[in-house]
Amino acid sequence: MKSWRALSVYNQRILYMNLHSAENLINPIEAEDTEQHREKLEKEISKIQLFYADQVYQDSKSAWEKNPDKTAEPKDFSRILAEIKSNINRTLSQVINTDGNFSLSEKEYDGILNQYLGRIDEIYDSLDAPDAEKAANPDEFGEYFREREKQLEPVFDYINLLKMKSQQKFPERWEAREKEMQEYRESHRAGALEYNLLKGNGFHRLDKEKIEAELAGEGFSKHDDFLELQLPDFYSQQKSLGPQIIKESLAKVAEAIVDKYPQVQGVTAFSWLLDHPAVKRMIDFKILGEYGFNWLQMTDKKGQVDADRLRELTIKRGLPFKNLFGLIKTDDFLQKYLSPERRGEVTLQDINPEWVENYGDFQENIQAESRRFRTEWQNGNISDKASLIGALNALPAFQSFLRGCGEYENILAIFDKNYGRGVDEINRENAAYFKDFDEKGKAYFAKIDQDKYIAKKIYIK
Repeated sequence: MKSWRALSVYNQRILYMNLHSAENLINPIEAEDTEQHREKLEKEISKIQLFYADQVYQDSKSAWEKNPDKTAEPKDFSRILAEIKSNINRTLSQVINTDGNFSLSEKEYDGILNQYLGRIDEIYDSLDAPDAEKAANPDEFGEYFREREKQLEPVFDYINLLKMKSQQKFPERWEAREKEMQEYRESHRAGALEYNLLKGNGFHRLDKEKIEAELAGEGFSKHDDFLELQLPDFYSQQKSLGPQIIKESLAKVAEAIVDKYPQVQGVTAFSWLLDHPAVKRMIDFKILGEYGFNWLQMTDKKGQVDADRLRELTIKRGLPFKNLFGLIKTDDFLQKYLSPERRGEVTLQDINPEWVENYGDFQENIQAESRRFRTEWQNGNISDKASLIGALNALPAFQSFLRGCGEYENILAIFDKNYGRGVDEINRENAAYFKDFDEKGKAYFAKIDQDKYIAKKIYIK
């Protein structure tokens, strides 16, 4: 029998030609409403992601078995799911955060996540090996796809069980979160487009250092704010997303900048659509980089799995369009898209150099010093009031923040009563206090940020 790796590329051209349509691999989605359609579509995409991750794992395993001395060992299946940004990882994050009421420490979160990922790998390792011969046979690939998808269902079922248990245990949390997200989407919509305000250092979900370097190369600082565009599902739109609808939506985004977000320095997007010829003609973004996977391209305009792209994914081991990071500077965006009746002199904002000098790194320093305090406490280096005061005196930014919020004495009193106990345990026991403290912290930073910007006037022709 040929190895999986050899068979996965064996006669690939014939396989690609013979599978001139992958429609036999998928079942049409039928639903009573948009929400049900969305759920069914997400389920189908999740199964495709599992199948693709399985292919990647088996390829790497075969390569390693052929040459273990020169090839890195295969990655865990769960790690591949994370790298391809699967829906499973997003669901795990939702479950962990909801079960922990969005108050888990990074260490607690990672501990639970690793338990779940370990279980996923255990389930995957217990599955039957794939039929490599059938996978390489053009006449049998459709049958193999359905069989292997069925074999991978235990992984999918495990994730669904975790979510179902969480929803049954904390229904009010899931409902509240969904309502909050829906309200946010509605309040950040501009026609067919949605947008997010990304405040300084707001690109945390991606490679922060890489993005900051790219933005610095364009003349931006880490303190600058941006407006990130998002394109909702094509099939959920009430109107066809033609050039005119997109143009009108971009005009509404421009108005939102002028009316609500004059401080943003640029408009960005992370999307596979930036690699699509039709969108390139409509939205003139400068492309700064490529970032991982974007599975939205697996859906066609009718909300069905795109058969041709599925074929390309399963045979060529990749998605057809790149997920690109694009940018337009605010001035250029307004010149291009602001509606005629709003043109003329508009007032925008720039970062105040004095604010940067006084507070530019203040919040980062507070976060770094609070982590140092946590480490010192957890390691048992703070064992009495003298060492507690000494530790806080060694953290000037953190202490200044506590005093600015008017909470230094209260924090001192709480920790003075709890030597030898964990920070998370102290937080849970004083949950009401720390919730109030969090609001005071937000008010403190809001006050500081009152002087963050200075006005500037530009003329939109």
